[in-house]
Parts: sequence; structure tokens; C-alpha cells
Amino acid sequence: MEKKILSLLSSFILYFIILGEMCYSIVESLGKLTYPLDDTYIHMAISKNLAEYGTWGINPHEFSSASSSPLFTLLLALYFFLFGVNELAPLIINIIISLFLIYFVWDFFKNKISNLTVFFLLSSIIIFTPLPNMSIIAMEHILHALLSLLYIFVLWKITSGECEKKNIISYVIISFFLPISRYEGLFLIIGGGIILLFKQKYKLSLLSFIAAALSVSIIGVYFIYNGGTFFPYSVIVKSNLAEQTFWAKIIPFKSILNNFIWNKWSRVYLTCFIILIAFSLFTQFVIMFRKRKIDGVTYVIFAFLINLFLYISFARFGWLNRYEAFLFPMVLSLFFYSVYQLYPFLIKNITLKKKMLLCLMMGLFLLYPLIRLTQRSVFNYICIKRGSEEIYYQQYQTAKFIKKYYENQSVGINDIGYPSFFSNSYIVDMFGLGNKNIALSKKVSEEYLTKVIRTELKKKNVNVIFIYKNWFEPNVYKGYTEIGSWKLSNCCSIVANSEVTVYSSNDPKDLQYLIRSLKEFNKKELPNRVNFIWNKSYDNL
Repeated sequence: MEKKILSLLSSFILYFIILGEMCYSIVESLGKLTYPLDDTYIHMAISKNLAEYGTWGINPHEFSSASSSPLFTLLLALYFFLFGVNELAPLIINIIISLFLIYFVWDFFKNKISNLTVFFLLSSIIIFTPLPNMSIIAMEHILHALLSLLYIFVLWKITSGECEKKNIISYVIISFFLPISRYEGLFLIIGGGIILLFKQKYKLSLLSFIAAALSVSIIGVYFIYNGGTFFPYSVIVKSNLAEQTFWAKIIPFKSILNNFIWNKWSRVYLTCFIILIAFSLFTQFVIMFRKRKIDGVTYVIFAFLINLFLYISFARFGWLNRYEAFLFPMVLSLFFYSVYQLYPFLIKNITLKKKMLLCLMMGLFLLYPLIRLTQRSVFNYICIKRGSEEIYYQQYQTAKFIKKYYENQSVGINDIGYPSFFSNSYIVDMFGLGNKNIALSKKVSEEYLTKVIRTELKKKNVNVIFIYKNWFEPNVYKGYTEIGSWKLSNCCSIVANSEVTVYSSNDPKDLQYLIRSLKEFNKKELPNRVNFIWNKSYDNL
């Protein structure tokens, strides 16, 4: 037992070494821990308002469903309610969830495979997911990965004939929470439900569908009751729900082509998943042929494949490699278990020469995913640090300016996270993640979208806006005067644009106040890495 615990403790140590080094590197360069995505601060803003005002939204007294993970937002709000608002909260929650994930993998496999194999499995999950990096992103992705992993573990037990009451209850409970950790969780539940139907476990399959539908419906009805839409605005804006035609929503050829065929790195990572899962499936077929029996893991592999097919049809990889992170603990668990199972069959009664040849062939077969996934982890590590720097030098500086000079006033902005969390200003989200009217108008036309954005700015009496200029039609900021832009030096890799352009209403008082405030802020507080480029009309002021 001590040897088994040693593999768990070694994995914990590896996780904390990588996480600690990354946190230290970020704090050393910036003087504070800054998360590498603005989206993290959207969760924090909603959770803060939920804990302090009972309002689900980016503004204290106005509902808006900008979060695509209701469950993580609720966890974060509970932390804020119990312990107070703290910027470290999402990191702490993710560390705890990561440790649970490592523990549950160890607990499930400790009696199924060797201690050394368990250690390599845990190390691979830590490095290739990668768990420390996802912890620093501090969003819902590790929670999604944990619930997905628990789902396949329980499905594994049930399809292996372990239909005890505790497994049935666990399966239904996980089916309830998985879709609201991220809505893509529905894909895995569909996959598992189909497998259970094939196994003639009709009641359990129906129960899992009901549980999943119930959790999504509870959140959806709450959103509608508060004036929102059934799904969060972020899901509507970023998913196939934003497509204008019915057929584009249900047969997403365009989405698959754009996200997985023409996109090089998504295509590469998808190929890696296919290689690993194909190897696992081949292994199970070999074992099935020898044993004349279908193991429960074979059904789990097919459930995973259904999930993967639905995922590439309606979702995507990318943006700091976070969207696909939940797939890694599942596919690595299936792969390592299959390799361990296959080994005794292959080495039995064969010569040393054949063993070496077989190992060489397996090594060559797995070399591509090993190289590509290592590249992914290294690249992700670099991007995490760059992302933290860029969020600090762009979104944090914008938020500081808004808090200092436009506290309790209305501002228009397209990256809402840091400003909505850090300041008490009223935020009009011009991109639509936090604004229902703007989000829904994206389903109509560019002309209509422009009209709606202008209406929202006017309705909320917005006198100043901070936007990525090239994201919007010129008519959007018609009626505003461009003062200049904060430009981030060096090529940006994480933030969507290196320049935040600042506009003022045409009222002389608003213009003078903004110019005076910018001059003061740029002189006293703006870091050297950021330059303010004045509009030619004001560059001699």
C-alpha cells in the first residue's frame, strides 16, 4: 500500500513544482499574479455580484449571463460569500479540483495497473493536459475535466457489470452536474446514454438524460426569469447557435472545416487523439479476441468516440489550449490502461528479438502524438506567461484608468473582464457576452448589430468607450471622437489586439475631461511597455 501511495504523492509533488515555478515566474515579472485570460475576470465579476448583491451579471444590479460555466461561477460565488472577494480564489479552487482529479485517477487505477504505470499515467495527465497551466488560467476547465473523468469511470464500472446502487446514484448525480460545468458535457452524456441503450439499460440511460436536461433547464429557466436567454450569451455568440439558418445549426460543415480541417494545430491535436484512442480500441479488440469477452472499457471508448464526434461538430479547440483540455485525462486513462492490458498478451511466448521489434513499432506509432503533445505543453507554458503579461499591460491598465476616472459612470468596452471586476463602473459590453440585445443581434446582420450597439450606448448614456477598433464597423463609434490608443509593444499573442482605442462623446466637457485624465494617467501610471498614441488632432496637447 505504501508503494501505491508513493505514486500519488510523487504526482502531487510534480504538479506543485510546475505550478509553483509558473506562479513565481509571473509574479516576479509583474509584481502581482495576473491571470492570462480576461475571461477569468468575467467569472470573478459575476461571482462577486452574485455573492454581494444576489445578481447574476457583470454589473451589480443588472442580470446578464456572460458565463458559459454556471457551476464554476456558483462555486466561485460561494467562496466569495464565505471568505470574501479575493483574486486568488479561482486559482485556489482549481488547485483543489486538480488534486481531486489526480486522486480519483489514482484511486480508480491503483488495483488495475502497476504502480509504475499509474505514476506515468498521472505524470502524463499533469504534463499534457496540462493541469498546472489550466490551474493558472483559473477557469472551469479542470472542473469540466474532473466531472468528465468521473463520468467515464462510473460508466466503466456499470458496463463492466458493477451495477451497485452507489454506482447508479453516482452516475445520475454526475450526469446532473457535468453539463453545467460546461455545456459540451452534454456530448459525453449523449455518448454514454447511447452505450447504455445498446447494453439494454434503458432506465439508467433515461435517468441520465433527465438529470442532464434538468440541470440545464433549471439554469435556463432562471436565466429566462431574469430576462435573459435559455443558454448564456457567450454560448450563443461563440457556438453554432449564432448561425442564421436552421441547417447551419444542426449540420455544421462550415464549423468543422474552419475549426478542424483548415486550422493546422486543431487538426494536429485531433490526429493525436485519434491515434491514441485508435490504439486503445485496437488493444481492446485484441484482448476481446483472446478472452472472447467484451470488457467495460471497450464501451467507454465508444462513448468517448461519440463525444469526440459531437465535440468537433459543435465546438472547437484552442485559445490557450483550454477548450480541449478536458479530453486529455480521459484519453490518457484509456490509453495507459489499454497498453498495460496488451503487454502480457504480446510478450507471451515470443523471442527477445520479436519483443524489441514490437516495442520499436509501437514507439514509432506513438512518436507523433508524443512530439506534438510535448510541443503543445511547452508552447502553452510560454503563452501562459505572455498572456499574463499582456492582460496586465492592457486589460489591467484599462481597468485602472476606468476605476480612477470613470468610477460609477457608464463606459463601453469589448473586453469586459478586468474592468467589470475591478471597477464599479457600469459596463456596456459592446461585444455581446454581457449584453442580451447585442448578443442576439449578431444572429441578424452587421447593419442591425451596429444599430443595436449604438442604441445601447445611447440608452446607458455612455460618454467614453474603449474598444479594439478593427472589431467594429465605423458606424458603431460614429458620434464619438477618437482621442488615441494604448498600444502594447511587441507582437501580442494572447490578447486579440495590440491596441485599445479610446473614444469620447462630442460634448466639449467630456472631451476635455478625458484628455486631461489620459495625460495624467499616461504620465504617472502607464508602464513603459505601453505607449499612448494620440490622434493627430490632439498629439500636440
